[in-house]
Amino acid sequence: MKKSNKIIPVVSLALGLSLGSGICAYAGLEKQNTVYSDPEMTKVAITEAPDEYKVNANGETYGSSANAVSFEECPDLIAVIGNNGVKGYMHKSDSPLAEQPSSPEEALRLQAEREKLKEQGVKGRTVNVYASDGTTVVDTFTIQY
Repeated sequence: MKKSNKIIPVVSLALGLSLGSGICAYAGLEKQNTVYSDPEMTKVAITEAPDEYKVNANGETYGSSANAVSFEECPDLIAVIGNNGVKGYMHKSDSPLAEQPSSPEEALRLQAEREKLKEQGVKGRTVNVYASDGTTVVDTFTIQY
């Protein structure tokens, strides 16, 4: 019986991660600070296909992830609107989808860590927002738990 009690959260977490894997831009609950809340960026996102991303001098692709059908298709720098309203890009590696558990046990560990952080009053993780060069910091972006 103990085993089945652990299976339900693991299956739920795995299902949630699977459903979320096609979504690369992260919408905060308190603020809608993603490409979807800005009409100008959304208009660009609709016409931008994953194989048409712009490339910066460092060879990194950048743009909206709205048309990506998988995390792998997301650009290296994903368009976001920062906490202070500045348009820019977060590194793909900073995306919450970059952290995929490799086992049910790891998924449970990650879930427990986030729950512990929530209990401590931590609402999320803040990452830098960059200009399209991928190095110039222009704002911050909070990924909420």
